[in-house]
Amino acid sequence: MSTKRADGRLQKSVTIDGERIFVYGHNEREIRDKIDQLYNAKYRGITPDTLFRDYAAHWLDVTLPDKAINTQIGYKRAVKHLIEELGDMPIADIKRSQLEKALNNHSDKPTSRNQMLLRARAIFNLAIDAEISTYDPALNIKHLKTDHGSRDRLTP
Repeated sequence: MSTKRADGRLQKSVTIDGERIFVYGHNEREIRDKIDQLYNAKYRGITPDTLFRDYAAHWLDVTLPDKAINTQIGYKRAVKHLIEELGDMPIADIKRSQLEKALNNHSDKPTSRNQMLLRARAIFNLAIDAEISTYDPALNIKHLKTDHGSRDRLTP
């Protein structure tokens, strides 16, 4: 049973291997999903030393099942580019400058870069929720502006 906190979120405690862990969410489904992620992380051997490529694959496993096929393709493409740049680094050791460098390698394609940034934020937020990492290097990185041309009205 979850309890409601003063900030409006729900809180539930679970015990995994004798360790009591508090999980927070806005609804029961979000809490269940986070608990499932914790169990998956525990039994898949995910630790702060886990490489970015392995954790990104875990994020895709957690995120993709309820997405439309075109969304899945876009997510996989963005994560593939991130893995090419950051794959061999432990997720807990990635710094903002390293992520920015990886994103800047794709600055000639602002839409792709922005998608990579969004996926990086989601991956690091999941890592923080699972207590794999304590820091989100994507937090203060800005999106690039995209120029889609002018949108003139067809009639006055």
